[in-house]
Amino acid sequence: MTRRHRRSLMPDPDQTRERFERSDGRAGRPAQLTANSHGRRCSGPALMHIWGGRRFGGATGMTPVIRLILNLLWFVLGGWLSGLLWLFGGAVLALTVVGLPWTFAAWRIASYSFWPFGREVVWAGEPEGQDIGCFGIGLNVIWFVFAGWYIALTHLLIAVAEFISIIGIPFALKDLQLAKLALAPVGATIRDKP
Repeated sequence: MTRRHRRSLMPDPDQTRERFERSDGRAGRPAQLTANSHGRRCSGPALMHIWGGRRFGGATGMTPVIRLILNLLWFVLGGWLSGLLWLFGGAVLALTVVGLPWTFAAWRIASYSFWPFGREVVWAGEPEGQDIGCFGIGLNVIWFVFAGWYIALTHLLIAVAEFISIIGIPFALKDLQLAKLALAPVGATIRDKP
């Protein structure tokens, strides 16, 4: 394949706008664009993908399809078990009445354990995070002593095994976030990435 032919298959993003013109000749946002040099037609979303637009990820993050694939793989390969264990732990905490302050934190972690890609943890004390005060810090200390350290250690050991496999590195990064979250869950919130 010649260099010129390769260039025609993968247009340069800076020159793409110049090579495409409207097929209907009207001004405004194009509904259909025609490639002058190749005779192929590209719609707006395809051009956004070529130009690396935000809608399809580009340099700004994962595409929705990749995020979905990673979430499905995560769920099938163990995310369902992790999420169910966090749900069960939250239910046990709720039954003890003494554990009620940690119940909702465990359920937030369960939702993150089921479907982590495309979501992020906002930690207490960050500009957008909650202010938990002395009571929340005390709850996190009690959690760390009685439950957090060994749950975090479990996530850490799983992350090491995933890092060794190389293909599991994205999953290992999420397990490290879960380990950090298991250390101090009170005050942390989960949100979709902007």
